[in-house]
This record gives sequence, C-alpha cells and structure tokens, in this order.
Amino acid sequence: MLPVPLRPYTRVVVLDFETYYDTEYTLEKLSHADYVDDPRFRVHALAFLVAEREADGNLHARYPGVVATASDLDDSGRRIGDLLRELAGLNDDDTLFVAHNMAFDGSILSRRLGIVPRRPICTMAMARWRGVSRVAGESLASLARHYGFPDKGSFLGGMCGRHIGQLPRSEVEAYRDYCWNDVRLTWLLFEELARGTMDDVLAFISMSMLFYVDPVLELDVAALENFLAKARERERLDGQELCRTFGFVSDAELMAHVKSTAKCARLLERLGVAVPTKISAKKTKSRREAQESLALGLKRGDLTDRTRAKLEKTAAQDTRIPALAKDDDEFRSMSEEEGPVGLLCRYRLAHNSSLNVSRANTLLGIARRGVPLPVPLQPFRALTGRYTTRSGEGKSDATNLQNLPKRHGDTGIRSCIKAPPGHVLVAADSGQIECRVLAWVAGQMDLIGMFATGRDPYSEMASTISGIPAEEIHDGAKRRGDPGMILWREEIGKRLILGSGYGMGGRTLARRFLANRVRLSPDRETHDALATEYTRAYRARFPMIPAFWRTCGDLLAWTHLESMNPSRSTARRHHRPPWHDGRPLGEGLDGVLDWPQHNVNDGPDILFDPAWRVNDSFYHQSEYGSPTVPAVVLPNDYPLVYPGLRWDVETECLVYDVWKYGRKSKAKIYGSELAAHIIQALSFGLLWYQGVRIRGRLRVVANTHDCWIAVVLERHADEAAEYMLECMTQAPPWLGPIPLACEIKIGRDYHVA
Repeated sequence: MLPVPLRPYTRVVVLDFETYYDTEYTLEKLSHADYVDDPRFRVHALAFLVAEREADGNLHARYPGVVATASDLDDSGRRIGDLLRELAGLNDDDTLFVAHNMAFDGSILSRRLGIVPRRPICTMAMARWRGVSRVAGESLASLARHYGFPDKGSFLGGMCGRHIGQLPRSEVEAYRDYCWNDVRLTWLLFEELARGTMDDVLAFISMSMLFYVDPVLELDVAALENFLAKARERERLDGQELCRTFGFVSDAELMAHVKSTAKCARLLERLGVAVPTKISAKKTKSRREAQESLALGLKRGDLTDRTRAKLEKTAAQDTRIPALAKDDDEFRSMSEEEGPVGLLCRYRLAHNSSLNVSRANTLLGIARRGVPLPVPLQPFRALTGRYTTRSGEGKSDATNLQNLPKRHGDTGIRSCIKAPPGHVLVAADSGQIECRVLAWVAGQMDLIGMFATGRDPYSEMASTISGIPAEEIHDGAKRRGDPGMILWREEIGKRLILGSGYGMGGRTLARRFLANRVRLSPDRETHDALATEYTRAYRARFPMIPAFWRTCGDLLAWTHLESMNPSRSTARRHHRPPWHDGRPLGEGLDGVLDWPQHNVNDGPDILFDPAWRVNDSFYHQSEYGSPTVPAVVLPNDYPLVYPGLRWDVETECLVYDVWKYGRKSKAKIYGSELAAHIIQALSFGLLWYQGVRIRGRLRVVANTHDCWIAVVLERHADEAAEYMLECMTQAPPWLGPIPLACEIKIGRDYHVA
C-alpha cells in the first residue's frame, strides 16, 4: 500500500481579507479570480492569527493576532513593513493556511501578494465533509450560529460602494474588529471541525484549493480566437440557411421563432416532425392547485362566475409542453440529424445555451491577462462528495472543465488548454469505477469477476439481449471495427451496464439511446418497448443489484421510522455485501479469482444511523429540535446526511431538506436513489484517496469526473504514468480488495482528459 503523503502540521495560520465591493463589482457576479484581477480591487483589511503545536500536543493560538487596514497597505494590497514578510515566513510544509473561503483569500495571497500557500485549507469544505453544512448552511455566519459561537456581525453590509478611506476613525476601528472577529470565528470553527477530519481529507482539500490558487494550465490565445471566429461564421451561415428554408426576411425574425418554444415547435411541425413533449412541473402544480381551489369553492358556494371559469380553465389545462430544452434527450438526438431538422435544433441549442461560446470568451479573457487558468473545483459540495464548479457566490464558473465536449459536438476548446512549455499532461482515467463499486457493494460478484479476469461485461450484456456470441461482438467491435458490433457493444451493451445500475426504467433508457443517436427501431413505440425489455434483461442478469436497491429502500424506511421514535438512542443497522460474512462468493467467481477467502471480510460496512451525531456539540442549535440527524455513514467516515427526513404527502415519497444558494428546499429519496448516492460517494471517495497519493509525488492540476490530470516534465512522462497507474489500481482498506482498472494518456493539451 502506498504511504499517505501528508506531513503532520505543527502550525496553523488563520486569515481573512476584507475588500472593496459594490452592486456590480461583487462575487455574486464575478468569479474569485476575475474579482481579484479587476482594476477596482482594493484590500481594506487583513487579519490573521497563528496557532502553534506546543509540548502538550495541542494547538494554541497566538492572540490578539495581527490586523492591518488600508493605512498599512497600498492599492495593490502589498504591505508596507514587515506584515507580509512575517506571513510569508510562516508558509512551509508544516503549516496549514486556513480561511473560511480559501478560494477567495488564497487568490488574493497568490495573485496580488505573491504568497502561494503550500497547504491551503478551507473550513467551508471541512464543514461539508462533516455534514454540518447540510443542516446549517455553509456561510461563516450560519455555522457560527449553529455552534453557538459569537455573532459574526453585519458591519460589512454597510460597506457596499464605500472605500475604507471614506470612513471616520470610529468606523475604521469597527471594521478592524469585524475583520478580526471573522478570523477568530474561523479559528474556532477549524478547531471544532478538525477533531473529526482525517489527514487524508485535509490533504484532499488542500490539493483541490491549489487547483485554483496556484494554477498551472496555460491558454492559447490564437487558438481561442480561431475557435470563436469559426463559431461566429458557422452561426452566420446556419442563420442564412434557415431563413431561406422558412422564408424569414431577417435574422431578428428567425431568432424570435427559434427562442420561443411554441414557435420553434410549429417550425418543426412544418418540417413534418412529431415534436417531443414532456410533463411541465409548473403546469402540473397550477392545475392541481386550481382543482383543489375549485373543489373548495364549490363546497363553500362562494365562487364568482369569473373566478369559477378561470379555475375550470386552469384545472383542465394540458400539462404537457414541447420538450425542446438542452436537457431533453430526444431533442438533443434530433440536433444530431442531417438536414433542416438537425440544423434548426442545433441553432436553438446554440442560442438558448451558448455554453461553449461563453466559455471560450471567458477563457480568452483569462488568456489575454497572461495568467494560468484557475480550475474551480469545490470538494464535498455535492451530497455525494463529488466536485462542483462554482468559484464565486453566484452560479457555476464559466471555466468549468468538467463538461467540455469530448465525444460529440465541438471539442476545439480542449486543444486551447495546454501544459506549460517543456511539460506534458498525464491523465489517469479510472475505468468503470461506479459500475465496479456497485457490483462490489451489492454482492454481484460474477460481474466483478468479469472485470477482474479481463472478460468484457459490455459484450456479454449485449450477447444476452441479442443472442450474438459475446466473443463475436467483442472481436467485431475491438478488432475488426464492425459498425454493427460497435453499436451492440459500445452504444447498447455498455450504456445498459453503466446506465441501469441505479434503477433507470425503460422509458428513460429509451430517451438516453435517442440522445446518443441510437434507434432500436424506426417506430418510437417499438423503440421504447425494446428499451424496457433490455432493462428487464439487465435486472435478470444481475439480480443482486436490484436487490441492493430494495435493501436501501428498506433501510431508508427503517431509518425514517426510527428517527421519529424518541427512544431510539442506540438503534443502528449495517449493510454489508452478501459475501462479507464469508459465505460463497457467487456463481461465476469461485474458481475464477484466486483470492484468499479471508479477504472477503474486508468489504465495505455501511452504517444506517437514524440519530447520527459527530460529537457532543454537533447541531448545537439545530432547527430540527434534536442534536442528531438521520444519516448513512460510509466506511471512510463520510456521512450522507438527510436532515428533515419525512414522508411527503404531495410527492408520495420520502423527502429531505437540501440547501441551494442559501435557500432550503426538499429533495426526493427512495431505494435506488439512495443506492446511487452511496455508490457515487464511495466511488469518489476511492478517487480522491488515489488522487491524494498521486499528489504525494506529482503536480496534480485538475480533475475531470473520474480522471486526474498531472503536469510533469516531458522527460518524466513515462515514469509519472507508471506511478499514476500504480496509485489508480490500489483500493483503500475501507473498501476492500476490489479489482480496479485505469487508462493513462499523455499529451500536450487537454484532449488527454
């Protein structure tokens, strides 16, 4: 097993910057990097404290710390005196630099002050790891209230559009106190969260923060300009062709029809297309509310004729609308067609969701500033722990590298992102990781056996539904390049294996096929029926996987009922794979894998706890009236937290509370959905465990889903690839001896990812 590449920390530096902002120049509208690089940027105050590990083994903070205001700093944010030299002198491998939002404070340190924290830590990410942000929110103010810390204060709200030089002395002192209080609260929060945070977790958070505060990837200005020029020319030619097709006299008339869903649907009908439809959640809700109001009004007899007519009209409205959005699979499938239908759909997609063009413009702005590309990845922000890409206080950052086109559409942006001169990118992509982990946890050991012994599950699944021998499908697809066999293996067998593991039904699978230009039959009803038949074949072929969904559903229902029982103090249940207790491993594995029998006892142990808490102070002031919350605790100690778990009459399903952009809403949860959460969280836990070990020796600079990307000197590429392969094929002790695979690619640009 590879060693954990993390030195014990002996010092913690906690810091906080306060800066100028106004209604337009704000993190709600700008990414952290754009905000810090902007000419309007001004530092108003900087505070930090230092905690040293003393002889008793504990960290002790040096009070009162250091606070500097604009009188100590010039406009660029550079210290006049010894302040920054002291801060830089503390920056070594034994020190954690801690901020509540390290992507912001770290960007100021690195981009304005030239201090790149070697081990940056974000307490916001720590709160996500511990699960507390799922209940309390993740702002410093909400977490301080949650733990019963002193109040954060609201002084900053009065600073919009004001520079510190405009403040009277009394307000400057209040500003200093506010900045110092933020540092003190961040220190208290770090102390609280660090008690239950593993060193591996801190290493992963640090690695993720460095993607943003110390970027390496470079951007090719000429390539980006060429990409945008081609996009504009393509748009012009496509618009001319559509105007000729429909008889429009101007681009404005065309755009009015393309952007309107109803008008675009009529254009498709003119082309003889059966426009796909979907249920509108908004119309369904208004229809139900109108029906309830109508029934109540008729019962009371107080409806006017006008109100009654209006309610009757709404109660009888059609809840189906044209499915012409970017997320509608059949519409995306139509955009791949040749001729005017595909052209119209592509034109609508390009103008209603011009993601690639807006991203290219954003990247071009960064490239022209002559700085490396910051990679905004927020660890543990998703419930399953996976990365999200927001690097401001608004929506996801336009530089998101997680969804760059790769197989379909324009992949040109990838070639614009490059390694520095003399270096190459080495990408390690984990193979079928969620499929392997699902089979491992569910106890579908024959599927694991296929992966472990080099058999091809995709060809074997395709063989099950087609009757064609698996060897013929595999050889035809991999060796002869037979289009028919490629279709069976890559588009049907593979998609069925990877897509059906979380309870996907036949209709959804049918739409996924269409979105990827696969038609099982020219007739749509037959296409849907065949997709449903294929999902049934999958479930019959791998019965332990649907059994795992049912187990999750049963344990979820039990967790909900126990969480309502006041006497539930120690009630817990575990899920272990069926092979965990040493029983036979299942047909298709015995005699195929030469594993010692005792290894099967190393499998993952998943804890269902209706009354879970991290420590005595956890949920100190929980709005749920209890210091505990229902949770599923994974074997690496990561909690899937389901606050407010309850039965919802409206959706007829269990729901739980989630926070989105500072607001609480509800999300459905059921057996197969919980199974998806568990497997995705375990898979990403495995992935970041491997990434931390790669980071022990190599400069990891980005992640794209199941792929880590490192930058190395060109002459060291082969050695780096060998090391990354070693890391990516080793599982952590908490998961067990699951067989893993990895594909390594080496190149000069981001096409390797």
